[in-house]
Amino acid sequence: MRYDDQASRFDERAAVPARAGQQIADTLRDLVALRPGQRWLELGPGTGALSIFLIRERIDYLGLDRSSAMLDVFRDRVEREGLEADLRTADGNERLVLVDQATGRRAGTVTLVPRP
Repeated sequence: MRYDDQASRFDERAAVPARAGQQIADTLRDLVALRPGQRWLELGPGTGALSIFLIRERIDYLGLDRSSAMLDVFRDRVEREGLEADLRTADGNERLVLVDQATGRRAGTVTLVPRP
């Protein structure tokens, strides 16, 4: 199912509460020693209601989602906070192979896993 038709109001209906989002980000930061510049890949970030907490940590973030409208909401959120994130429309049900431009290494996609 695509979420383009509900993107503009999705957070009103289904967003992660801000307090919970911050707690999740804090837990991930502690579990994986999250640090600025660390590379992260997320499949299906939607409007970024959860991901924005991670991006505030100044990570190098790549988010892939099927819905370009959801990503538009996410982009607005990132820009309002003066942050940076690479957001691309892609279907996580398809085989995705990403190449790290710095090292030439190839990686499959996994949700919220830091890329070395």
